[in-house]
Amino acid sequence: MTGGVAEAERRGGPQVANATCPGCGAQVDPLRAGHVAIFDDQFKYFCGWGCRERYLAGQGVAQDAAAPHQERLMTMRDAGTSTRADPLGSTVDPGGRVSSAPWTEYVEPLEEVDADAIVPAKSRSDTGTLLLLSATVLGVLAVALALVGTSTWMLTARLLVAVAGAGLLVARSIVVPGDPSDPHPAAIHGPGLLAAAVAVWARVTGNEVADEAAVLTGLFVVSAGAAMQLVEQVRRPSQIAVAAYQETLDVPARRVVPGGYSIVAASTLRPGEELLIDAGETVPADVLISAGDATVLRWSGARSATHKQPGDAMVAGARVISGRLRATVTWTGMDRAWLRSTADPVRAAHIHSTIARNARWTVERWALAGGALAGLAAFVNGLPTARVVLATAAAHASIASFAIAAVPAALVLRGVVQLLDHGVCYRDAVAWDRAAHATAMVFVARGTLLLGEPQVAEIVGLGDCTIEKLLSLAAGAETAAADAIALSVHRAARDRGVEADAVRSPTVVPGLGVTAVTSNGEALCVGSRALMLREHVSMARVESKLAELEALGRTVLMVAVGGRLIGFVGLQDGLRTGARAAVQHLLDARVEAVLLSGDARETCEAIARSLDIEHVRPEVLPADRAGEIRRMAESGATVAVVGRPGADDAALAAADVALAMDAAGSTIGEWAVTLAGDDVRDAARAVVGARRTRRQAQTSFVIAVAPGIAASLAIAFGLLPPAYSPLAVLLGAIGASLYARGTDEAGRAGQGSSGQI
Repeated sequence: MTGGVAEAERRGGPQVANATCPGCGAQVDPLRAGHVAIFDDQFKYFCGWGCRERYLAGQGVAQDAAAPHQERLMTMRDAGTSTRADPLGSTVDPGGRVSSAPWTEYVEPLEEVDADAIVPAKSRSDTGTLLLLSATVLGVLAVALALVGTSTWMLTARLLVAVAGAGLLVARSIVVPGDPSDPHPAAIHGPGLLAAAVAVWARVTGNEVADEAAVLTGLFVVSAGAAMQLVEQVRRPSQIAVAAYQETLDVPARRVVPGGYSIVAASTLRPGEELLIDAGETVPADVLISAGDATVLRWSGARSATHKQPGDAMVAGARVISGRLRATVTWTGMDRAWLRSTADPVRAAHIHSTIARNARWTVERWALAGGALAGLAAFVNGLPTARVVLATAAAHASIASFAIAAVPAALVLRGVVQLLDHGVCYRDAVAWDRAAHATAMVFVARGTLLLGEPQVAEIVGLGDCTIEKLLSLAAGAETAAADAIALSVHRAARDRGVEADAVRSPTVVPGLGVTAVTSNGEALCVGSRALMLREHVSMARVESKLAELEALGRTVLMVAVGGRLIGFVGLQDGLRTGARAAVQHLLDARVEAVLLSGDARETCEAIARSLDIEHVRPEVLPADRAGEIRRMAESGATVAVVGRPGADDAALAAADVALAMDAAGSTIGEWAVTLAGDDVRDAARAVVGARRTRRQAQTSFVIAVAPGIAASLAIAFGLLPPAYSPLAVLLGAIGASLYARGTDEAGRAGQGSSGQI
């Protein structure tokens, strides 16, 4: 077996023998060829672009003369850094099965990266950094020159340096596009430009405020430049993470076409199209699996793999470890789960959340009010016009600090990115806001805190009813149901070799059980206490036994024939891994945990005691759960509900914050929060993390704005000269950035010491 085949088998992907590079003659693994081209309807596998050039030169083929129908380029990114070509693939038969039979492939040209466009973008970033540093240096120099002397030449030099610094800051805002969460540049640079204009006017007219205005301009430049640098250090890690997400998702896709597949860019995909995904490949869009099965890492950065099968959803960025899938695209572009609340300028939480928007409005709007108040006070006190303008600019600058708006936004983005590492996706900024305000979290018990896979723990027959007969009748009735309890009863009957009774006319009563007619023509009821009461079946003689089973947290399935109870089945459902930790995490954050279930009160209370849950809503049928959720909300609580799409749609739809487990990437409902996994601890993180991030953003806002407000008021009432305004801005920026770094380090230390909650 060749090296290429062996490596392919080891990776669990398609198998193909090595090929010879036409450019240099070296052996190339087609799965990892640096460049692949089609000439005269034949694949050519090259080591890289240079070998392709040598091949063309040797054949006497002009590169520009290669027509699109003669050459179609195919490049695929592998593991984020290397490139490979995938000349093998799968065909899809009419039945939807994925096979590795021979195929006919059509390869569409991928969107090529324009290297000339990358260089200017990098140059703009470098230029922006240089302009920011230069402006800050000039601002410091303008202030330092005040200590040298007061000669005419020195005053002129100081003025020119200060004005140049202000101009460089303005140039940077033009050259480097700001983040959408940033306040408008006019709010940040306006006071400095106004002070510079006063300084120039005063120098030309010989006004005595020329020196003071020049120094104030230099201080404005220093404080603004320093604040921007501090903010960049705070938000750079999160911005890098978002850029990494976008790069990870920007991978070629294998779109199903008649007779095979075509390789296209992820940006060209549309909802409803079908893809083929093999081992080692990254999912380019949110998808719903239609055929095949595979072991996958569920999201970019996931630490554990899981098995996926038809009907399951996957998010863009998931990676197939082994197996082969066919999937239908559900979301593309900025609609993909990982980009909605991070990179989409229309929905991103750090742009449109309440705290980020209010912080930005403080800088853009309320700072004007502070400046106007100071100017009015200076005018009333009879100060000269030039000093009135300087007082207005200083008070405005005290509140129009870049850090006031940018640090809270950076903390929100950091919080969203940290939760993405756990597979938690917010639909938009509104969903994040709602999660941050949640005061109660309702767990729809089965499938969230409980495994949702109950096992038959005890079978009790009454009178002359044998266990086999009881199980046969229960299995026969449960044939009409498809829930976890029905599956458990069928499994128990199969394990004991019991054949289900051929019942007739089965009718499922949602949340209660099943009514039917036995093969002997007698009325049959299989279900809960509530169903027995509705059908007027007496349970008095077994009440003590039922209470005993329910006190153990077991679900009791009763069987009645002809209006008489003949026995019951006790089912035990285990707690999900992390259920206790999830509840404790909520309690620590002062979020009320509520258990909602259709089981009897004693059963629910037994489960709640094991989890330290105080509030229980038992015996609530699926049809009544939406009303129960609304009643909780009417009491003043902001209710988050954790459930599974399909089974718990009614409860999720009634919630203020709907958290759908294992639903990220699907089209089933537009829930506020979707989880890429099924770990209940991630559901708790979605609420607690948003609450914590909101609190941190609010604290950073107060730290950043408090010195500025104090300085603005002091300047307005003549208690401090305008020169103190930039110092207040700098103090607020330093305090907010130190707080942001401290909370980040504390969070990392907490994760390291406590591990996964």
